[in-house]
Amino acid sequence: MTEELEVQKTPKNLNISALVSVVSGVLSYILLFFHALIEMKLGLALFLAPITALIAIFVGARAKKLIRRSDGLVGGKKMANTGLWLGWIYIIVTILLIVLAVTIFGSLVSGLNSLFGAIGIG
Repeated sequence: MTEELEVQKTPKNLNISALVSVVSGVLSYILLFFHALIEMKLGLALFLAPITALIAIFVGARAKKLIRRSDGLVGGKKMANTGLWLGWIYIIVTILLIVLAVTIFGSLVSGLNSLFGAIGIG
C-alpha cells in the first residue's frame, strides 16, 4: 500500500515593506499626473513625487532582502519588485528630463548670445 504524503502549504505572511514600496511607487505617479484631482499644487507635487519614488526604492530593496532571508515564510516579492521598478523608472525619467531641459536652455542662451553678438547688441 502506498501512503500519500500530504504537503501542507503554510500561508505566507505579506511583507509590509513590499506593500509600502508598491504604494509609494504608485503614489509618485499619482502626485505627478493627478495632483489636480487631489487638489494639490503642482510645486508641492513636484517636490513630493521624487521623495515617494526614493521611498519606493529603499523600502523595496529592504523588503526583497527580508523576503530572501525568510526562507519562503514571507511573501510580497512581486510587490517589492514593482515598487522598485516604479521608483527607478520615475527617478531615471526625471533625471533625463532635467538633463534635456538644461541642454535646451543652454542652447537657447548660447543661440541668443551669438545672435545678439552678431548684430552688435551687448
